[in-house]
Amino acid sequence: MPRSTPQYEPRDPSDSVLGNLARDYLPALREALAVEEGDEMEEADETAPPGGRLPEFVLRELRALAACGDFTRGFIRLQCSGCRTGRVVPFSCKGRLCTSCGARRMADTAAHLVDRVLRPDVGWRQWVITFPAELAVGLCFQAELAAAVTRLCARILSGFQSRRSNPDAPGRPRPAAIAFIQRFSDGLGPWFHIHFLLPDGVFRELPDSLDVPFEHHRPPTPREVESVLADIARRAGALVVRRGGRLSADNPVLLRCGQQRATPIRKPTRPPVRPRPPNPLRAEQDRFTLHAATAVAPHQPKALQRLCRYLTRPVIAEERLQRLPDGRVAVKLKRPRRGVERFIFQPVALLARLCALVPPPYFNLVRYFGPLSSASPLRRYAVPSPPEPTPQRPTAPERPRRMTRADLLARVFGFNVLACPCGGHFRPIAVITQPDVIQAILAAMVLSNSTSARAPPQHSIRAN
Repeated sequence: MPRSTPQYEPRDPSDSVLGNLARDYLPALREALAVEEGDEMEEADETAPPGGRLPEFVLRELRALAACGDFTRGFIRLQCSGCRTGRVVPFSCKGRLCTSCGARRMADTAAHLVDRVLRPDVGWRQWVITFPAELAVGLCFQAELAAAVTRLCARILSGFQSRRSNPDAPGRPRPAAIAFIQRFSDGLGPWFHIHFLLPDGVFRELPDSLDVPFEHHRPPTPREVESVLADIARRAGALVVRRGGRLSADNPVLLRCGQQRATPIRKPTRPPVRPRPPNPLRAEQDRFTLHAATAVAPHQPKALQRLCRYLTRPVIAEERLQRLPDGRVAVKLKRPRRGVERFIFQPVALLARLCALVPPPYFNLVRYFGPLSSASPLRRYAVPSPPEPTPQRPTAPERPRRMTRADLLARVFGFNVLACPCGGHFRPIAVITQPDVIQAILAAMVLSNSTSARAPPQHSIRAN
C-alpha cells in the first residue's frame, strides 16, 4: 500500500503554551515583581516571584513572544501565480523563548554549519563540559566570566589537539573549534554548560601556499580525556579565584527568577536502578564532567546535521509543555531523573523561570575559534564550498542572510509550502503593517469565511 504524502499544516499561534503564558500573565508577573522584597505577601508565599524590575531586554523578549503569530500586528500577503488565490502569513517574533522561532533558528544554524562551515571529509566530535552546580548556575548570570570560561576551555581543547599533531608534518598546526553555549537544564532551570564541536585532527598552515590541508587524528583515549578534564577543572577553578572567588550575579532579580520552585511528579512505581553502561570517553573530577564519545564520521552529512541541530536546540519543545485544566503548566522531562518525569509550575513562576533563561544582549551562544573564526585569514580556505541547491535541499545562503521559512520547511520536512494545488506558485505581493489596513483585510477574511455562496434560483423571474 503506497504511503500517503504528508501535508503541511501551519501552526496555530493560539496553541502555543508559552505564547499564551506571556499574553495572559506578563502583567501579573510585572506587578508581582514590583512588590518590595520582604513584603508580607512574599513571606507568606514561597513561590511568589522576587521583588525588583526585569531588565528591558527580558521584557522585549516576553512582549515579542506574546505577539508572535498575531495577525493584528501585521502580516505578509501572498498570491498564487495561477489561480490568484490569496494567503496571509503573520510575522514571527524571532525570539529565544519561542518554541517555533527557536526551532527555525536551530534548523537554519545547522544548515549553515553543514553547508558553509564544516568540511564533509573531516570527522567531527562533540565534547560536552559540565561544571559543579554552584558554578553552572552562577555562570548563567555573569556574562563576562562565562565568556572567559568558554575561551579558557577552547584554549585547553586546542592545545590538546596541537600536542597530538605530527611534529614532522609541513606547516603549523591550527586547531579549530566551535562552542555552543547552553544556559538551561531539562527542567527549565538555569544551568551553564558548553558543547564543543571539534574535528578529529588539525588544519595545517603552509608557509608558501594558500592550501590548508587537514591532518587526521585517531579518536582520543580515555586517559587523554581524563587529562583534558583535569586541566579544565584546575584552570577554571583558578580563573574563578582570580576573578574574586564569588559568583555574584549581574542582575539579582534574574537570579532569583531562576530559583522559582516547581512541584516534581514522580512515577507511581520507581523503576529498578540500572547501572550505567561504562563509557570510556567520559571523565569526572571535582564535579566537572567531560564527555567525548559522540562523533560523526567523514562524509555523513545527515548525521552531522542531526548533531548540529542538537547542539543548537531551543530551550524547550512545544510537545513537552501541557496546560493543565487548573491553569498550571506541566513540563515533561526528556528522560526521567531520579524517578521524576515532569514538573508542575504555577504560570507566573514558569514565566519567571523563562526570564532567567534569556541571554544578555551581545552574548553570542555560538562562538568560533581557530581557522573557523571570522577573523582568521585561513577561514576562506578551511571551509567547504557550498553544495548545489535542489528543490528538496535548498542551500544555506552566506551570512548575514538567513534561510527563508519556506526553504527550511523544504529542507527539513520536504514540504513545498509555496506550491498551490492548481499548479501555481505563491509569491509575496505586499507587507501589511498599517493598523487600519490590517483591520480591513482581517474583517474581509472573516466575512468571506462566514458567508456561504447563494443558492441558484429555482424558477425564473419575469418583469411586469
